[in-house]
Amino acid sequence: MKKEEGFQRFWNVIITKTDIFDERGPQKDGWKWEAAKRLLDADNSEPSLSGLLKLFKPFEQRGAAPVVQPMLPQWLDLAFADQARIDEIVAEALAIQPLISAAQFRPFVEDRARAIQQIAAFLAANMEFEDPAVDHRVQELATHTLGYFLADDLVRLALIETFRMIAASIRAHADDDLQSIIRRSPLPPSVAAELQAWVAANLDTMNQANLDGTLLDVVGAAVLPHASDRSIRSMSDKTALPRLLAAWADGRNYEQLLQILEENQALRISGRKPTVEDAVSLGDGGFGYDVAMLVAAITDLVEPVDGILHTALGHLQKRVKYGLALPSAIAMYEAGFADRVVATALGTIWPLALDRAGVRAVCRAPIDGMKAALQPYPEYFATVAEELRR
Repeated sequence: MKKEEGFQRFWNVIITKTDIFDERGPQKDGWKWEAAKRLLDADNSEPSLSGLLKLFKPFEQRGAAPVVQPMLPQWLDLAFADQARIDEIVAEALAIQPLISAAQFRPFVEDRARAIQQIAAFLAANMEFEDPAVDHRVQELATHTLGYFLADDLVRLALIETFRMIAASIRAHADDDLQSIIRRSPLPPSVAAELQAWVAANLDTMNQANLDGTLLDVVGAAVLPHASDRSIRSMSDKTALPRLLAAWADGRNYEQLLQILEENQALRISGRKPTVEDAVSLGDGGFGYDVAMLVAAITDLVEPVDGILHTALGHLQKRVKYGLALPSAIAMYEAGFADRVVATALGTIWPLALDRAGVRAVCRAPIDGMKAALQPYPEYFATVAEELRR
């Protein structure tokens, strides 16, 4: 070890507090150096784990009929798997092992499908599939994972082959537009592909719905079946979802969402009656994130083919994301008044403030109406207004 530019170097470990090293040995604080060495000793570390290696673990069924079923390589071809393909895999497994519980094996396969689709998104974001050296790039990405580092030789080969299979599936199923969507979106590739096909078949329908004022109904019917947020998945009856989505996008508050949930006396969320916390989770996470992300994917798919519809979908996506109906309320929210109640109040007072410039103009007005409008709300929003005024 040597001193260098104020650091103590111990192999590739940098000790920034040099007195720990200087006071080593039989001194009063010598124990600190011994403790530091124990902390940096690899033998004292916890084992590293990689989620990638779960792909190659067998299915283990416990209970009255214990079963161990390896995950066959062809069952990992899940990059664009839909529910029908997962059902096929479950049926194939039952043919091999009749004692397998479909109720236990299906979630096992679905978990691996999610992992495979995340790998597909990773590959799409980090390589060009038309590159002549595509196979080399796939192997390079596979071998630079923690899973590859931790695996034995057989699993390493299986990991590389799985990456190759995923890349081949993307080349076979995704054109340039879809690959671009997969790169930008956290959506599973299978969902992105289904939305791409739906958009191609429903451009005229969306244009007519835009004229009729029913665009949310049409797009909502397309995306809600793909919503995977826990707040939506845990609902025992999803019949009211379109109505709940419309209420959220119209700016209704959480209590009003809860009232809609409570109208169905049989509805349960995770096995219990809905609460206001469930309404908050549904609005902010289920609609504001998950469904808004699906609408954003449709918006991106429409952009190259229809500018007018793209603009309408962009506004719709913001309504779903923020739970606001007025364009002026959305502008207020995006300018910094990031609270649905405050943004709605301000947007109602200044309906012509449709972008950040319009909001700043309101804040800079000689007659300080903004100060009066923000009086009922926390001081933070007055600070936001002051920042916009500058």
